[in-house]
Amino acid sequence: MILAGTNVLLDVVGCDPMWADWARRQLNAAAAIDDIVINGVIYAELSAGYQRLEQLDEMLVKGGVALVAIPRPALFLAGKAFLRYRRSGGGRTGVLSDFLSVPMRWFRS
Repeated sequence: MILAGTNVLLDVVGCDPMWADWARRQLNAAAAIDDIVINGVIYAELSAGYQRLEQLDEMLVKGGVALVAIPRPALFLAGKAFLRYRRSGGGRTGVLSDFLSVPMRWFRS
């Protein structure tokens, strides 16, 4: 499985004039290799652009994007990575969600 980032998906669905073509090519290339997925954090971020849950779900189905749970080991690693970030002087407190997406690539279905 290949985890698609929020910004890449937003560039495609929003037809961003600068990034939409590039994002579409990246998603197509990734889809040729494996399934494209998002996790709950990305789903929540995407939901800001939709009035109804069904609209977001429809976009994901049409795009061939599946919603998968974040594996517990990935959640654990994300927490540890965030702790290292904070202990090494990272001052931002609202970035834990950034750490939740990265470890998923280590856990293939």
